Amino acid sequence: MRYLIPEASAAYLEISRRSLMLGIVSWGQFAARLVALRLMCNPNDPTLLQAKLLLQVNPETPEDEWPEGAWSEGEDPNRAKERPKAPDQDDGIFRFIPHGNTGLSNWVFHPYDPDHFPSVPHGHYQGKPQPKLDAYLGWIYKGAQQISREDRWKIVALWNDNAFRAVALAAINYYLTNFPSYTGWRVANPKVLPRRRRP
Repeated sequence: MRYLIPEASAAYLEISRRSLMLGIVSWGQFAARLVALRLMCNPNDPTLLQAKLLLQVNPETPEDEWPEGAWSEGEDPNRAKERPKAPDQDDGIFRFIPHGNTGLSNWVFHPYDPDHFPSVPHGHYQGKPQPKLDAYLGWIYKGAQQISREDRWKIVALWNDNAFRAVALAAINYYLTNFPSYTGWRVANPKVLPRRRRP
């Protein structure tokens, strides 16, 4: 495989850092650049270590809990048997948190999540295992039970976000590559993302 020369990878990282500091790119876009950079770096390139370390830094998320008693108990039947981790999985180090204008900034999306329920991709409230958000329909699940639903305008705003679309495509590609026997896709070609809409 052909890699970037060290000078090019260092320049790409520096441009990305400055873009983040100047507000040109969001944290999610910056993290997506770091993931791409890791794939383009030679294993001996010192920039590779910098990119890995930066991916371990996450913006702070609120510690608030959802209102007491908002969830009903239940188990996700799809999680009865744990799925094996793919060898290149980062254990959730790379995360995407939607921009505040989507109204979904409490939801964290992991593009390399081996769990397909309730959708690929799906959100985790404040990064915790439960509850989960269906990124397509807005349903919120605790275990296998629907407990609530996000407003339509929030889901539309999420899919209108270019950074989220890139994360969604990464999640779909990850799942197609690592779990090729999965047949639960809602459309014939899962790589065709929902079209952009007016909120």
